[in-house]
Amino acid sequence: MSKVYTEKVAKAQSLAEGLKRNFDRVKGLGITDEQIQKLISTAEETAKMSEELDALREVVKVKASAANAKLTELTDCLRDAKQIVKTNFDQLSWIDFGIEDKR
Repeated sequence: MSKVYTEKVAKAQSLAEGLKRNFDRVKGLGITDEQIQKLISTAEETAKMSEELDALREVVKVKASAANAKLTELTDCLRDAKQIVKTNFDQLSWIDFGIEDKR
C-alpha cells in the first residue's frame, strides 16, 4: 500500500478501536455502533483496494517496459530499412518508398 493509504487505514483502525473501547463515553454524543462498524469495514475495503491498485501498477510497469522495448525494436527496423533506401536511391525517389525525409 502507498504511504497515504497505509496511514489513513491505520488511523481509521486506531480510531475505531478507541471508539469501541470507549463506546459508553461516546454513545451519548451521537456515535453509533453502526458508524464504528462502517469505519472498520471501509478501512478494510480501502486496504484491499489499495493492494489491488498496487498489483495493477506492477502490471502497467511490466507492460510499459515491454512496449518501450518493442518501440526501440521498431525504431531500429525503421532506421535500417530507410538507410538501405537512402543509400541506394536518389533523394527524389525516397517519397516512392514512403520516406518523407529531406535528407
